[in-house]
Amino acid sequence: MQKDEILEKAKKKNENDLDEMEMQIMLKANQFAVISSFIICIVLMVIKILANQPYYDVYGIVCMIMCCQNLYFGLKTHKRTHIVLGIGWGLLTILIIGTYIIDVLG
Repeated sequence: MQKDEILEKAKKKNENDLDEMEMQIMLKANQFAVISSFIICIVLMVIKILANQPYYDVYGIVCMIMCCQNLYFGLKTHKRTHIVLGIGWGLLTILIIGTYIIDVLG
């Protein structure tokens, strides 16, 4: 195989993969998205508390963010601790959302 053929195959193979700079940008974008989500959740929770409305749904959103983050990281890195944390956050999300639905529907 010629050197050019090998380089061309490597280029085609990794066409959809992110390079180091793109990975860093994606990491920053994800951090910004999570922080923004938490800020919005805090604002919504304060408004709901002031309006005497149940605010468990906001807790559910925060817990779901934590669930997805830990599960994804755990599954990609095969770290059992993060998988267990993700499952725990997921179960807590179900419990909180269930409590919210019961509270709202009476």
